[in-house]
Amino acid sequence: MGKKVKKDLKIKAINKRRYFNNVLLQLQSMIINKNLKQGDKLPPERELASDFKISRTSVREAIRLLELLRIVEIRQGDGIYVRSDLDEVASIEFLGLWSFLGGRHDEKTIRNVFEFRRCLDMFITELSVRRAKSENIQEMQFAIDKMRNKLNKDSKTDSGDMEFHIALAKPTGNSIFTQLNYALHLIWGNLREEVLADKEYLAKSLNEHERILQAVKNRDF
Repeated sequence: MGKKVKKDLKIKAINKRRYFNNVLLQLQSMIINKNLKQGDKLPPERELASDFKISRTSVREAIRLLELLRIVEIRQGDGIYVRSDLDEVASIEFLGLWSFLGGRHDEKTIRNVFEFRRCLDMFITELSVRRAKSENIQEMQFAIDKMRNKLNKDSKTDSGDMEFHIALAKPTGNSIFTQLNYALHLIWGNLREEVLADKEYLAKSLNEHERILQAVKNRDF
């Protein structure tokens, strides 16, 4: 016998012209806010369609995208479930949206992001050392100057961290690196702001960025 359907989701009727985004955002927000937990069973399509006040076809399309994003799984003859292994298999897009909507990542996810960030930086730096032009180096230097300004003057502006990583990836000519940097930026979310507000961490980060820039300038990695 299948699991009991999760009730009382407080679904809001949506604007039909923007149904797709609204269905996705509402369902994902429910997961982030723990109204829907891993392993929970969603109401059937007809009930979701009634609550959202849209067609079953529209709901089905949104559910299919959530399945592609590895957020839900559709069990034939049973129903739609939030994946019980969501922490392990969720797409990078979902992790970013989680942060954007105020969700907090667990320590394991944070460690994984840090580890991936370091590995990605090493490979991008290796390529940039060989391919960077003077204008790329100037962009990196500008980003580092912003970081130093935030550290020295406690500036309320962005630290320049994101600009540095985008500038570092640009000379590789590989747009996937840039896309990954934007995705990581989203995943950091509120945590990133907290971390970069820590002067000790910011000083350490600035030092690491300066070493990378020096390696690019010297063509030596």
